[in-house]
Amino acid sequence: MKKNLSIILSSIAIVGVITLAMIMIFKDITLSNISLESFISIIATLIGILVTFVVAWQIINGLEIKSKLAEIDCLKKQVEEQNDTIEKLSNKTLHHLSLTMAQDTLEHDEAEEAFRYCLTSLVSTMKLGTPINIEKTLELLNECTKHFRNECRVGKEFYDETLKLDKEIRLINNYDFIRTQYEPLIEAYISKVKYE
Repeated sequence: MKKNLSIILSSIAIVGVITLAMIMIFKDITLSNISLESFISIIATLIGILVTFVVAWQIINGLEIKSKLAEIDCLKKQVEEQNDTIEKLSNKTLHHLSLTMAQDTLEHDEAEEAFRYCLTSLVSTMKLGTPINIEKTLELLNECTKHFRNECRVGKEFYDETLKLDKEIRLINNYDFIRTQYEPLIEAYISKVKYE
């Protein structure tokens, strides 16, 4: 429809310009009975008609832009919903993977690494709207602390990453839900595990 309207308005504009040009050309011919007042009134009328079409054209463009903006807002909401869904699936997957890795490394007597995997699992599950397996994760963290060797040593990067995960857990909104169970476990880690 916009293309058809564009053709119509362009045609009217061309007819108006041709009419104005013809009036200006023929105004000097003495046989013509067009007076200056008639000439000015015809030009003013044609300019008024052309301005009316320009204003109508701008209104139509404004309405079209408004409808496009509404479509963009709708698409933006859909993208945000899909991002939320992807983030939830990602956190859920990371939670299950980290929990499995924690169990596996604990079975291989690597309690310090299992502890770090448990923290990753805890961060992921707490970012979900409704956390899953929190009790199981906290129990596994407790098991890890029981298997720490006295004065066990880990690399500095490993130790720093564990403390970074601890800070991330403390900043999550529903941290108060696990505070009493969690804090003794991280304190046990800090007291027993040292970095080289």
